[in-house]
Amino acid sequence: MRLGFVRVFSFFFLAFAVVSTVVPAPSASASPDGFCAELGGSWNGADAKCEMSFTRQGTVSDATTGQHTVKITAQYPADLIDQPTAGPVLRQYLRDFSTDFGNSKNWLLAAAGSDITYRVYEHSAAVRSVVFRNAWYVQGAAHPNDELHTFTFDVAAGRQLGLADLLRPGLDPLVALPPLVRPSLQTELERINRINGVESSGLQAGDFEPKTAEHPYPHSDGYAAFALTKDELILMMPAYRSGPVGAGLVSPHVPLTALRSVLRPEYLPS
Repeated sequence: MRLGFVRVFSFFFLAFAVVSTVVPAPSASASPDGFCAELGGSWNGADAKCEMSFTRQGTVSDATTGQHTVKITAQYPADLIDQPTAGPVLRQYLRDFSTDFGNSKNWLLAAAGSDITYRVYEHSAAVRSVVFRNAWYVQGAAHPNDELHTFTFDVAAGRQLGLADLLRPGLDPLVALPPLVRPSLQTELERINRINGVESSGLQAGDFEPKTAEHPYPHSDGYAAFALTKDELILMMPAYRSGPVGAGLVSPHVPLTALRSVLRPEYLPS
């Protein structure tokens, strides 16, 4: 989690929504309010979210004085929270964030709040990706900060999958993927630049590829945020807001067939 100012990108963008195929989380047999109580919150059944409230004292650096209330709302996939493989990882992420943010001594977060939402993507019955979008607020900021945290699990194998786990042995994702991702990335950038009327001076593919001498400050974040669907690998860039550039603004959907030369056979579409 990055609770601070991040690098500033000099270009202004119109609001953009990432459109993707989302698989709704199935109903869970276990009630999600138990975990919400563990977080110190109250379960809002109507909105299916956990509502937490933390009170903290202003610090010496704070421009204001007295106590401040920090409110956090969190939505999460109730069926996976109690799943033996995914559950411990997802619960730990939510615990860590609520504890760190709710008790932060950063005066900029005084009277702040955060909203956590999620989406579940399904590659197969066993392989699912969970994408948490966390929007948090700072006093005086023009817009909320946001960040993406993604988790992919193979519940049949009982393990969490990183990007390297999807590739053939010995392949580095930051080396093997860029040339294969580039066509989908370029298509996505052309669409965004066209929307913003800057076809010739907008974002370039190199801005969203791993760090190079030519592009020392890329917005790829090392492909940290990704999700696997039945037919596509979705890369969400940047993973963390860069000034006015929201998290996941650029999200190329790369057909798995285009990755045939590097993907492990079990992750190729049937």
